[in-house]
Amino acid sequence: MTSDPNLAAARVQALAEQLNLSATLQHVGQALAENRRETEALDRIEAAAPEFERLERLYPGRSTTRELLTDAGLTPASLGLQEEDPELIDKWMAEEGIVR
Repeated sequence: MTSDPNLAAARVQALAEQLNLSATLQHVGQALAENRRETEALDRIEAAAPEFERLERLYPGRSTTRELLTDAGLTPASLGLQEEDPELIDKWMAEEGIVR
């Protein structure tokens, strides 16, 4: 039995394309998961925004969200936030050029 070099090359090319598509789908899945996490965080942060505004009036001049919460005797969970949300708030504020 002889092998057809064109068929072998086509199989290698098909395998390479399959691997490329698989990697692309994995990256898309990761990006969607990250987007979902950020959207959920944004929803939590928006829900807590009125309380943050009140706390910023009571405790002005705090340089980070975590410092603000600590000085107010609160935890992220007490405002319906997850533990990493205060750092996200600070990151997003910095990206928008918002200074406390």
